[in-house]
Amino acid sequence: MKNYLTSNARIERTRYTFNHEHPLFQMVYEFLEKEYRLLKREALISESESIVAFLVGESGVRRTEYSPLEDIVEVQDNLTPLFVHEFEDQFKNKVEKAQHDLLIQELSVLHFKLYYFKKVQPVFGDLLNMEFLEETYADAFKFCVEFIGRLPDKKEYKLLTSNENFVFHQYLFLIVQIFPSKFFMETIYVCLDFSLGNYYTNIIETNLKSFNFFNIEVTSYVHEKTDLFISDYIYKNIKLPSLVWNMPPTAKDWANVGEFLVRIKNEKAEKVIK
Repeated sequence: MKNYLTSNARIERTRYTFNHEHPLFQMVYEFLEKEYRLLKREALISESESIVAFLVGESGVRRTEYSPLEDIVEVQDNLTPLFVHEFEDQFKNKVEKAQHDLLIQELSVLHFKLYYFKKVQPVFGDLLNMEFLEETYADAFKFCVEFIGRLPDKKEYKLLTSNENFVFHQYLFLIVQIFPSKFFMETIYVCLDFSLGNYYTNIIETNLKSFNFFNIEVTSYVHEKTDLFISDYIYKNIKLPSLVWNMPPTAKDWANVGEFLVRIKNEKAEKVIK
């Protein structure tokens, strides 16, 4: 991440208070008291808080009767509202209420994990293709880089340097999970015309839509918005980008359509900027 993010970020000590009356905390506390005979109340409370924090941070309890997070742990978290505010300001009038609420919920858990454990070991390292992520999720990628890059200038919002890689990827994957491709990019219209009939064409359409990081709309006819024409036959009168596929399509055919989709997406993005 050194090529993309700043390297002087830190996180400040943040206050959080566990609800010792919550059923989850009580269950953990009673289990430790019974099974491990931790007689000192201070030790029981400390160990119980650590286990509850782990369960919350690893999403082990959010979708159970123990939800939501704020019922279990009270955290003075100013980072979540800042992230949401800047994200919604960047993508004006596009965030729906359900997306807004889910973003807050997920970020609150992520930030609590950072607040409590202070240092989270990155699990991504050099395994991810950063060039692919940047090209495929360009807008989300750019926002995450810029948001984290601004944090060191704000004393109240500092992230641990050692968490930088982890935080960036969590932010990026969270955004991609919550917001569909159409949130970020213009629709790419693809016309499919295969001689083997509707059933075969439907199979191709289903597989084409597996490119879910593109905002693709498939039609069976060419219209004024069509961006790409795919067939198993050469039509000399088609005056737009076209691909002639084998039957069934080979890995090379799918690679070609991927290259075309990236090119079309970038062209549309440039037109929007202009």
